[in-house]
Amino acid sequence: ALAEGVMLLTPFNADSTDERTAAFVKKYQEAYGATPDQFAADAYDAIYAIKAAVEKAGSTSGAALASALTSLTVEGVTGTMTWAADGNTNKPASAILYYDGVGTLFDSQD
Repeated sequence: ALAEGVMLLTPFNADSTDERTAAFVKKYQEAYGATPDQFAADAYDAIYAIKAAVEKAGSTSGAALASALTSLTVEGVTGTMTWAADGNTNKPASAILYYDGVGTLFDSQD
């Protein structure tokens, strides 16, 4: 009830029909009996970003990983991620609007 009519920006929508996201949500629900939230999705993507950086750098050194990240593009359940030289990530966000406990992608044309 507290979230009724609330709009939030998030990089993750558990109701997405995107194949990658739908598979993640299904596996998460099977494992934990709950729907994943943005933070579960961010953590999932973080592990794969670290894996990609280790493979690219050939090292687990923090400096090597930071350097490798700036040349990577990672496709995750929270979107396509790239990293700037200062370490900040770039990835899309979606506006989700909640009614009756269900979050739906906000379409400004509605």
